[in-house]
Amino acid sequence: MRMYYAEYYEYGVNISYESFGGRGNAFTFYAFDSKKKRDEWVCDNEMGECWNKVAATTRRIVEHCCGKDFAMVETRNKGVYICCNKKEENYVALELLEG
Repeated sequence: MRMYYAEYYEYGVNISYESFGGRGNAFTFYAFDSKKKRDEWVCDNEMGECWNKVAATTRRIVEHCCGKDFAMVETRNKGVYICCNKKEENYVALELLEG
């Protein structure tokens, strides 16, 4: 299935992926099962207090930051996933259950 990706960073997405320990450590990456869902999410969340916090991104960037064989953990919103390194999959799932 084709997925569409977005990235979130609390301090603005114009920061290097290599910041804060490298390989996207400070970013959260999302996958959406439709372009429409992704575009609506980006539009609804793009501006923080004074900077752009989210942006559409590519699978290539997600693979660079999360690993080629990254995991996708489904959120409470059907068709919306958090992308993470395979080693972090259970931790992310637990965080979603508790949050």
